[in-house]
Amino acid sequence: MYVHYAEKCAKFWTSIVVAWFSICLISLRSISLKDLPVFLFLILFWLYGLFNLGVFIISHLVKPTIPVSSKIWSSPKVAVLYCCYNDFSEKSLRSILSLSYSNKEIYILDDSTNEEVRRRVDEFAGKHGIKVFRRKGRRGWKAGAINDAIKKIEADYFVLADSDELFPSDFIEKALGYFDDPEVAFVQANHTCYNKDENEWARVMGIGIDLHWEHYQEYRNRYGLVQILGHGVIIRGDLLKKFGFPETVSEDLALTLILAKHGYRGVFAKDII
Repeated sequence: MYVHYAEKCAKFWTSIVVAWFSICLISLRSISLKDLPVFLFLILFWLYGLFNLGVFIISHLVKPTIPVSSKIWSSPKVAVLYCCYNDFSEKSLRSILSLSYSNKEIYILDDSTNEEVRRRVDEFAGKHGIKVFRRKGRRGWKAGAINDAIKKIEADYFVLADSDELFPSDFIEKALGYFDDPEVAFVQANHTCYNKDENEWARVMGIGIDLHWEHYQEYRNRYGLVQILGHGVIIRGDLLKKFGFPETVSEDLALTLILAKHGYRGVFAKDII
């Protein structure tokens, strides 16, 4: 069923795009060469607007499938991987230290080149008994850092954390409850901006980002492909070790597609925020 809905959505939006660009190609006959860049920009602008309008309408007319988190009866080993590159945040690490799940280990994957940042990482890690992974060079960027680290860590599940991320204390307990279905490879948590009161720009951008999570992600549980969004996600250890992250800029999307190709799927957990 999951693949069926994903294919239906892909065919629907492909049809929209083909129809839209067919109309645009016909219109090109009356466009001068000097106006072509503006015309192409407007094509993409309106197409993106059409897509957003469609998502907005669907989000109000169609009731999404809401996954249910079950109670967990075991305590699998969970490794939390905090990734940073010259942007270490004590505030974020303290929220990870506050996670209430007991059978967990926290690791800092530090690719920082700034010596002051590296010193702060070492000081914080030493104070709280956190292991730090560093490597020579930055092969594969974040994906490479994760792939190198998981080879040295034994865990049933891996949580990925970005450097500025804040976690609710019950993140792991809630997320583990979604893995009852053997097809579920990962659980992507909900997000909201916590710095919208800093200035007007942050407030406006925060609204846009919050809408992305509220409307787009929830409906992917039924009508599309839930995507790994790089952070605030927990992934099955056996699958992450088997496939690894493709060492590219969009490593999260790439791994999502690999998992889907092999019959696995993700869950968007709106209640974990």
